[in-house]
Amino acid sequence: MTYIQYLKKIKNYSPKTIKIYSKYYYQLKKYNFNYKKLLLNTNKISINTKRLLIAAIKNYYKFKKDNRYNEIELPKKEIIIKEYIKFDEYKKYLKKINHKTKTGFQKRIIIRLLFETGIRSSELLNIKKKDIKNNKIHIYGKGRKQRKVLISNWLKDEIEEYIESCDKFLFSFGYKNLYNKISILDKERKISPHMFRRGYAKYCFENKINIYDISLSMGHSSIETTIGYIKRNSEDVEIYKIF
Repeated sequence: MTYIQYLKKIKNYSPKTIKIYSKYYYQLKKYNFNYKKLLLNTNKISINTKRLLIAAIKNYYKFKKDNRYNEIELPKKEIIIKEYIKFDEYKKYLKKINHKTKTGFQKRIIIRLLFETGIRSSELLNIKKKDIKNNKIHIYGKGRKQRKVLISNWLKDEIEEYIESCDKFLFSFGYKNLYNKISILDKERKISPHMFRRGYAKYCFENKINIYDISLSMGHSSIETTIGYIKRNSEDVEIYKIF
């Protein structure tokens, strides 16, 4: 099995992640798989880009069962406040879509699934008709990890109506097409499918859902990852109200 096949079949990474990891794999190959030489030539990149590069290198060494996997440590993340879709914005987008048309109804199902279940883009695009049973959707996450997400009766009814026109998959297109469908929802700022996933985490947390339950529903292997999704901004801390 090649490294690229490993990324696709074993790790089940999204096309975007595979593209990035493949780029860094070929850079590592250029330096005869010597990560030290490669890193010496990456002084001008940001810390987070360097983290991604090192994560890709470690991933390759792990694939090759190379002990250098344990040598490398990831630098600490730069603290960046990431944008997310707020609940009011989500409702605004729903109202904006003309769901009486075929394409509009499809777009409505897409953003409802993204915001109301918190699933990843790759998971959304991999949903098959057979994966939906009543109020449950069988999801295949990273590394082919399986979980079931629950949906409301309202969403279930709309999905049942939608899948009548589907073949095997609910959505027969790739990430680029998905991104384009999402990005045109807002002309005032750049939005992406992943921002709905972040919005799901924040909205659940704001509504007193236990962080462990949020982590399980999102398919995270660590609660630390979930914490990264629900970090609050300084303006969110309304301590002044007690005064």
